[in-house]
Amino acid sequence: MGGNAVVFQWDGRWWALVGDDSIDGAHLYYSESLTQDAWHAHPENPVITDRPTAARPVGRPLVTDDGVVPFYRDCANAYGERVRAYEVTALVAEASRDRCSGVSSPLLPPDKSDTEQ
Repeated sequence: MGGNAVVFQWDGRWWALVGDDSIDGAHLYYSESLTQDAWHAHPENPVITDRPTAARPVGRPLVTDDGVVPFYRDCANAYGERVRAYEVTALVAEASRDRCSGVSSPLLPPDKSDTEQ
């Protein structure tokens, strides 16, 4: 697997969302314990494919009683040019779904000063 891993706890399990070797995909793993070696690959892996605008996880996801909002690098034009938030709509050992969050997207647009130099 590539890099860009984020780990979080949701619904009694630990989850690891890991960017794959491309810039447009990610895999998901889960475990009952953060410290055990028994991490299981999600059966729908890769859970994200062909989504260069939001596939490389970045930063700690927001985890509340209502759900999980992971953040992703937008690599469509340049690696990490923007950051987007996605709302997880299903996250169990058998299924994983998300959608672009209702908040303004991208959360972090490109830095204009980089292109003005």
